[in-house]
Amino acid sequence: MEGIRRAARAYYDHLPDGERKNATKDFNDMDKNRDGKISLLEYVDYLKKKKATSFVQQSIFRALDKDDNGSLDFEEAIVLFYLMKSGRALICKGCEKFLAGAYFSCSQCFFNVSVSTYEICCACYRGNNFTHHGDAIFCDNYTLLRQSRSAIQAAPRLTRVIHWFVHYLLLYICLNLIVFGALRFFLFLFLFDSRYFYFYFFCNFSCHFFVLRFSFLYMIFLIQSVMKLNQRSI
Repeated sequence: MEGIRRAARAYYDHLPDGERKNATKDFNDMDKNRDGKISLLEYVDYLKKKKATSFVQQSIFRALDKDDNGSLDFEEAIVLFYLMKSGRALICKGCEKFLAGAYFSCSQCFFNVSVSTYEICCACYRGNNFTHHGDAIFCDNYTLLRQSRSAIQAAPRLTRVIHWFVHYLLLYICLNLIVFGALRFFLFLFLFDSRYFYFYFFCNFSCHFFVLRFSFLYMIFLIQSVMKLNQRSI
């Protein structure tokens, strides 16, 4: 939890003056009796009005209450504002405690945007104190961060490969339209002359050979470019 407190303090210190004033205003709005402290009841009422029900868990309030006096002062409330901005209020699915430090998350659920994430604390993961789908692969939050970065880095490479493929396809179509279009227009002028039958056959075969050969060489160029791009990213 101390790491989150330090991050929240650093986050607050770098806020613009306007956002600091908003934090003070939010604290005063939460402090209904103006005693300079936020009770659990004031805490819950404020979050319900903000529709931030994921923060209503009492385990989060206890984690925020550094001196354990049953209320939050402004310094402790700063951590709440930081959690609300970052969406860091995660609850263990096993013991239902606030995940203040390192935790484990199901990687399948994490990368599947259609389902909710599934996080558990280190103690519950070690003691197998959770119920989840049988083939779940759990990773700690630091590993998931690295995997997310790798996925983001891979996205531009995939986009570039798709771009090259579309470029190749368009070029192939244009070559066919230009070359064969010109050939057919030329042959149309001599269509009824049988003397040009062999010439038509030869030109048609030559154009097909030229387009296929160029396409094959261009495909080799694309494959080599992708291989070089992958070698740079390793």
